[in-house]
Amino acid sequence: MILLFIVLIPIIFSFFCILPKQTKIIQWITSCAIILASLLAFISCFYVLSSGKILFLSNIFAVDLLSVPFVLVIAIVSLICSISSIGYVNRDIEINEMKKSYIKPFYILLLLFVCTMYLSVLCQNLGLIWVSIEATTVISALLVGFYRKRASLEAAWKYIILCTVGIAFALVGLILIYQAEQISLFNGVETLNWFKLISYGKNLDPNLMKISFIFIIVGYGTKAGIFPMHTWLPDAHGQSPAPISALLSGVLLNCAVYAILRHHLLLSSAVGSNFSSNLLVGFGALSMIFSVPFILTQRDIKRLFAYSSVEHMGIILIGFGLGNFFGVLGAMLHMFNHSIGKSTLFLSTGSIVKRYGSNNIARLKGIGQTKPITSIIFLCVLLAIAGSPPFGLFLSETYIAYAIFQKFGFFPGIVYLTLIATVFAAFMYYLGKMYFSNQRPDFKFKERIGLQHIFLSIPIVILIITGCFLTPSINIISKIVEYFMRGI
Repeated sequence: MILLFIVLIPIIFSFFCILPKQTKIIQWITSCAIILASLLAFISCFYVLSSGKILFLSNIFAVDLLSVPFVLVIAIVSLICSISSIGYVNRDIEINEMKKSYIKPFYILLLLFVCTMYLSVLCQNLGLIWVSIEATTVISALLVGFYRKRASLEAAWKYIILCTVGIAFALVGLILIYQAEQISLFNGVETLNWFKLISYGKNLDPNLMKISFIFIIVGYGTKAGIFPMHTWLPDAHGQSPAPISALLSGVLLNCAVYAILRHHLLLSSAVGSNFSSNLLVGFGALSMIFSVPFILTQRDIKRLFAYSSVEHMGIILIGFGLGNFFGVLGAMLHMFNHSIGKSTLFLSTGSIVKRYGSNNIARLKGIGQTKPITSIIFLCVLLAIAGSPPFGLFLSETYIAYAIFQKFGFFPGIVYLTLIATVFAAFMYYLGKMYFSNQRPDFKFKERIGLQHIFLSIPIVILIITGCFLTPSINIISKIVEYFMRGI
């Protein structure tokens, strides 16, 4: 029942947003809905970690150990984004970037977007996961083009066309799995039920399953921003309101990765893990390699972070594809750390960009003097995303490096470390350019500490904790990693 409420609460509260006219009431209704849904999500994750999986409504809704990190990420990031969006939207109204009449649809769409993302990781039926991820595309496309400017509408159009084509590939993959289920099988199996399919995996036609996974990884990989299907991502992240960019990068990409992992485990049960693991490592490596030139030559700060997301998705896929303990551990931690850090980075960047009125890195001079409090948060999360210690991404990247050396040997390990070091150097160059250059003379030295600064500081604390205190010996972490590894 608790799983149903996690999905229903954002929908019900979105109806409550229709009636009031005051901005503050709409913002409070939205925040209350997200807080309640997050609270229920935390409780369900705690139950799964202590007592095992939750199944509900004829097994349509389910949370197992694989779902836990994804549910936690949605709960934390949506909570931070909903609170931070209050200050962001108010500022947009002050500078006439957003009309007052847009506020209601913005928050209704935000609630529905969060609802569809929860749905995509709370369903275990492969068909319903597909429907949920397609629903995220439709709703988030409206949010990407929310400013109704030429560039944002073009970005929304590109996003919906590419992701719809991608998701059509995933549908073909699902049809092939359905066909394999009908040819191979057994009576009484619920159609596309993941738990049932994986228990009968060895009976499924291996050739159909292999072909289906190729369609699945291309289809969901488009949504996950994996190279070469990533081309919608820099435009959509660059043109969206900052809280939406934070949700797109911090949560939505993970929902697509979650779908890929479910299919990876299913294929592993049917034909072994080599085929899908090699594809994951291959696409992951391509994403890392081809994102680096775009990062090195980038002028737009939001597009820079979008290409950084492509690189991090590559790291996560490599970790899961390696399949050994440190690879999977690193991928799980990296997925969590990247979501928390990147969403905070987009939110703090949104505040800075609004102050300067430009996304151009060359124009963002002296941010340490212009926005002293926000720029400290920006500095910390940028260091975290670049992979600097003591933040969690340094640890997760190190685990994956160790796993690469273990499985593939010296040369691939060195290539991986070189790519990581190159991106780190590029981020330090951009940081120095923005942080330590002279402030523009027309800007004043004034920023008061507010509630949004406190909320944006929480992810930094989380990233330091995951970097300093999360070790493989912690029972909860090893339980999740071993659960995944039992399936491959």
